[in-house]
Amino acid sequence: MTELTALKGIGEKSAKLYSKLGIDTVEDALFYFPRDYITYEEITEALVCDRIIAFEATVLKRPLVKRVRRLSITSVMLKAGSDCISAKWFNMPYLNKSLSVGSSYVFRGKIEAEGDHYRIDQPQIFTREAYEELLGHINPIYSLTKGLTNSAVTKTVKKSFDVLSGSFEQEVYDMHFPKDKDTLIKARGKLVYDEFLSFILRLRMLKKDTEQAKNDFHMIEVAQCERLIEKLPYKLTGAQIRVWNEIKSDLCSDV
Repeated sequence: MTELTALKGIGEKSAKLYSKLGIDTVEDALFYFPRDYITYEEITEALVCDRIIAFEATVLKRPLVKRVRRLSITSVMLKAGSDCISAKWFNMPYLNKSLSVGSSYVFRGKIEAEGDHYRIDQPQIFTREAYEELLGHINPIYSLTKGLTNSAVTKTVKKSFDVLSGSFEQEVYDMHFPKDKDTLIKARGKLVYDEFLSFILRLRMLKKDTEQAKNDFHMIEVAQCERLIEKLPYKLTGAQIRVWNEIKSDLCSDV
């Protein structure tokens, strides 16, 4: 097993966060499969309401951050072509410094019409280059913990495959980064089959070990057992009688 800290960019602090997800080694990362997948839309120039779209817009003013009790609200005005969009994010005050006035970004989310402008809450933010890299792919969505982003986990998984190149089945890679839907379905089917087969084999091994276990406490069959069965207010089925005979045989045998 290779410690996760062997990956570039993973220090002790990051390793503790990954440990909360059950990822302690590079091998663990390979089998931390996505909980879902997403395909990103092409960047549109026409703003359409009530469905998720991706659009490029320029930051008009410096973002404002205000607090309402324990909630921080970051708001900014965007310009996409001739349209203005009011954008808001909750509990993301760092956007005040990361969104630069006059700079353009790709925003992804669901917009709504509001008077003479549009409104969008909690949109994702990308550089155009980063967003275009996501197009044409089925992208993994992982379960997260506070302090880890989906982008960070994705990069860690990719690094893990680089470190363990050639020591894993193609289906494992395809579960994270499938080239198309058919590839994903095939990979999932193969891994489910392997997991079920492993489960059955383990049960058989367990059963074999149990059957061969030495019985140091021999039981002696007594008449009370049969009398108890006869006094039951119902008649045992054939299957129940067979199970009782198996239990009786196990308790009285040497193994």
